[in-house]
Amino acid sequence: MFESLNLRSCLLVPVRRGGSVVGVLMLQSSRPAAFSVEDLRAATVFAGTVATGLAEAGEASARTEASRTEYRRRAVFDSAHDYAIIVLDLEGRVTDWNSGATRILGWRREEMCGEPADVFFTPEDRRDGIADKEMQSALENGRGIDERWHLRRDGERFWANGEMMALRDEAGTAIGFVKILRDRTEQKEAVARLEESRERYRLVARATNDAIWDWDVASNHVLWNEALNEAYGHASGAVEPTGEWWIAHIHPEDRGRIDSSIHAVIDGAGTSWSEEYRFLRADGSYAHVLDRGYVIRDAEGRARRMIGAMLDLSERKRSEDALRTSERRLGLERGLLEAIFRQAPVGISIAGANTPSSLNAKAEELVGHAVETEGDARYVSYGALHPDGRRYAPEEYPTLRALRKGETVRGEEMRYRDPGTGEIRLLEVSSGPVRDDDGSIQAAVTVLVDVGEQRRADAEARRLAALVEQSQDFIGLAAPDGSVDFVNEAGRRLIGLPSLAAARAMPIVDYFVPEERACVLDEVLPAVERDGFWEGELNFRHVVTGAAVPVLYNLFPVRDADGRRLGYGTVTRDLTEQKRASQALQASEASLRAVLDTVPVGILFAEAPSGRIIGGNRRLEEIFRHPVLPSPDTDSYGEWVAFHEDGRPVEAAEYPLSRIIREGLDHAEMRCEYQRRDGTRLWIEIVGVPMRDEAGTTVGAVVAVADIDTRRRAEERQELLNQGSRTA
Repeated sequence: MFESLNLRSCLLVPVRRGGSVVGVLMLQSSRPAAFSVEDLRAATVFAGTVATGLAEAGEASARTEASRTEYRRRAVFDSAHDYAIIVLDLEGRVTDWNSGATRILGWRREEMCGEPADVFFTPEDRRDGIADKEMQSALENGRGIDERWHLRRDGERFWANGEMMALRDEAGTAIGFVKILRDRTEQKEAVARLEESRERYRLVARATNDAIWDWDVASNHVLWNEALNEAYGHASGAVEPTGEWWIAHIHPEDRGRIDSSIHAVIDGAGTSWSEEYRFLRADGSYAHVLDRGYVIRDAEGRARRMIGAMLDLSERKRSEDALRTSERRLGLERGLLEAIFRQAPVGISIAGANTPSSLNAKAEELVGHAVETEGDARYVSYGALHPDGRRYAPEEYPTLRALRKGETVRGEEMRYRDPGTGEIRLLEVSSGPVRDDDGSIQAAVTVLVDVGEQRRADAEARRLAALVEQSQDFIGLAAPDGSVDFVNEAGRRLIGLPSLAAARAMPIVDYFVPEERACVLDEVLPAVERDGFWEGELNFRHVVTGAAVPVLYNLFPVRDADGRRLGYGTVTRDLTEQKRASQALQASEASLRAVLDTVPVGILFAEAPSGRIIGGNRRLEEIFRHPVLPSPDTDSYGEWVAFHEDGRPVEAAEYPLSRIIREGLDHAEMRCEYQRRDGTRLWIEIVGVPMRDEAGTTVGAVVAVADIDTRRRAEERQELLNQGSRTA
């Protein structure tokens, strides 16, 4: 090589900088012994000059590169607006603070540099030294991850997830820390709202005895809840999950009507369906049911699912039929007894504790006069005699003994002198108190008979007294001209009438709310004239509050033995509680529909212990872009294809539903990348909890599935940015 260069002599001088050799100055010549000692001295001086020049050039270049690096670092540092990035020294004091930290926490960079970082930790976390623990974890493990409440400058708390990492120099020595956190308050509140929605759904499911069904119209797959077995005896294993099974269990006389009506809603544009029909129980009997459904449609308006609830009305139907029969019978009996009161061949007196007294025609005939005065004075005027001839004192009269002392008098002989004719009648008088539910005496019923007629009239009088005392329905009588003759205590209490006199003073139409008075005059009364009976739901008017009182009202003519009309009678039932219960049921149904339609995440249910998928909501199908897979057990969960972060397929036993049902966990969650049927993938987050009955036994599990794909992709991009920042 030396020959090819024609090198005969050279001079080598080291170039030093700061005591270290940074290069070599070489002089060469093709002549032998071309360099002298003077040349060496000159080369040494020149090497020193070169070193100085190199130093100045290197420092300038280094300063330029450092300035560019710092600019790039600051640009990246301040561009992360959604993240608070905080640099700390080894003592936990802030040395740098990006714009994202100012936006999230409120303090500016110049306010925080040099201050301890625990200022944005909560008082309890400062007390527990959480900031120091995070730094220690970062030193020992490379990073410290936390998810907790933090404080803004204005004192407001917010939920954040963050990470603290140790900063090290080229030798690996820790020189400080960087803390990155993000405001996750909205997500935490969303999780809380989701949990609240799930709890409401669980409460609604537990609060109803309805057989709830979920019909996938496209696949003709029907899911039922356990009430189908409890109310109708159909075990889940014996139920074919199709619409045909349901139609086949409808009574043949109702089947065509129900099939047509439900498909008219599905094929049309409606969303609600409701019908009553007879449904076949497992034991072969039929139940009267009220079935209601809600249609869920896609963006094109096509029916995709229908969710409904079937309520057993059998007991209510029986009760209503029995009640109507009882009310008609009671009304007839009441009319007959009232007719007896007016037309009976025995004298009957009704003396009220706070209401005017009344005598029937026979009583007036027997005592020789009508009720002329009230109070004790009228008893003095009666002039009744004991068998030994002594006059009765007012307090001795059977009516006052019953009314004031609650005494029951049976068959007491009394002699009455007719003030007009002077004739003395020997009467046998029976009197008894009429009490309300509290046992208070409200009236006394007194029967006066000639001794020869006593036995026949006595039984009828006791029957009348018992009916007056025990009935809790609104019982009223009106004269043929429509004026009110009688309203019992229960009826007066129902609409706020203070007395029988007030009831008599009010026309019949005023008993009803103004908007229904025309119906009474134009429909009810003509129907009674035409058909002899009318019944339907109307609204009385409470005379004190003006409020409507819903009732099942009936009206019928009261006739005597010869068919002559004596007036009109009614035995009316208060429907207030029934209406209130019906409104509560409607509110419950609306809440259930709202939960299913508005929950912002996918919901999936499975029963235990098999793990059979029993349903999911519309949002789940939107996320997965396919219907809910009807996996029969936990081993079949493998048909839901998903992958871990490292690319491994998710095993069936790893899904939260499977872990809760198989392992009995109270909580399970995971993140994975789900593969749809069309081959596309997205990141999802699955969180699950068990469903337990009142005894605490796990009867199933429910999971919430959230689409976190966008958030995941953003986190990956941010991580790349962070890595680039750290590398720089």
